[in-house]
Amino acid sequence: MPSSPLVSVVIPSYACANSIPAVLEGLRRQTYSLLEILVVNDCSPDHLEEVLAPFRDQIRYLKNPQNLGLSKTYNQGLRAAHGEYVLTLHSDCVLEPDYIARLVAHLATDPKLGAATGRCRYVNFDELGFNEQLFTLLNRLYVDWRESDTVEEVPFIEGKADLFRRETLERYGYFNETLRLTSEDQDLSAKMRRDGLRLIQDNTCVFTVHYNQTQDSLIKVLRKQRSYAAGQAYVLLTYGSHAVKTSTAARNHRALHRFLQLLTATAVTGSLVLGLFQTAFLWVAFAVLVIRGGEYFLYNRPLPLGKRMLASAIGLAADFFYTTGLIEGTIKTLFKKKV
Repeated sequence: MPSSPLVSVVIPSYACANSIPAVLEGLRRQTYSLLEILVVNDCSPDHLEEVLAPFRDQIRYLKNPQNLGLSKTYNQGLRAAHGEYVLTLHSDCVLEPDYIARLVAHLATDPKLGAATGRCRYVNFDELGFNEQLFTLLNRLYVDWRESDTVEEVPFIEGKADLFRRETLERYGYFNETLRLTSEDQDLSAKMRRDGLRLIQDNTCVFTVHYNQTQDSLIKVLRKQRSYAAGQAYVLLTYGSHAVKTSTAARNHRALHRFLQLLTATAVTGSLVLGLFQTAFLWVAFAVLVIRGGEYFLYNRPLPLGKRMLASAIGLAADFFYTTGLIEGTIKTLFKKKV
């Protein structure tokens, strides 16, 4: 590159006092030095401002007047950004030192790229609390796929650590603010792919997820299943084939898991209803639950036996939360209501 363009890093921050110092230290270690770091406090209930104090001379600090949710908080930072490129970064994702430099090189040489991202890995599973472990397993994030050290085209960026041209985000009006909590990344991705832009994942670029406090209760973990599904229903109904594409091994595995969640809940519910008229269908419902519960039990093997059994039962409940969310998102999309 003849000159290094400014990269603005936008970090929406909520309940992340424990994780954001490592994120900022990771940015400090980047080999790409021309950075503008914007931290947007979405009325975080913890001691966020206190832990940011040592970094205040290195960041631009913005604070929302009220809790706005992820999409609006991202947009607050994006509208204030000055960089030619913008990296949207979650407040629990720590970048490897060459992460930004590698992604900038991709966008600088290919005008048909809409966005570039890297490969995520998760902190030591045994160090997580049970709710964080459960969140990891329910969303099929604990997958030790050995992705090849190649660049792969993907159907959507995942919102964690993605690089865009700022002009591209401006063209699309930034993130969809009607999607307050989830799927804003998939919505933007579908728009770009619809217009012929490609999205890539460079597997040599790595970032590590250190969970913040947004998975600190069982009800939050289950509610996220519902909100994920509602947002995905909106994207699928709005963009059709532009929202679907085969991807990396890990992403394909998660897509299959989502399909099985829907299939399980639908089969069990349908069998229970039919069982009101023919008791044999009750055995069908029981068989589906046993098979799916067994699949959860096998997948939850990183947990000790007692927690493994509990997590498998919660997994079955998550299937119904996810399916309920799909129905909710479908109804809201069809009737033009906020998802």
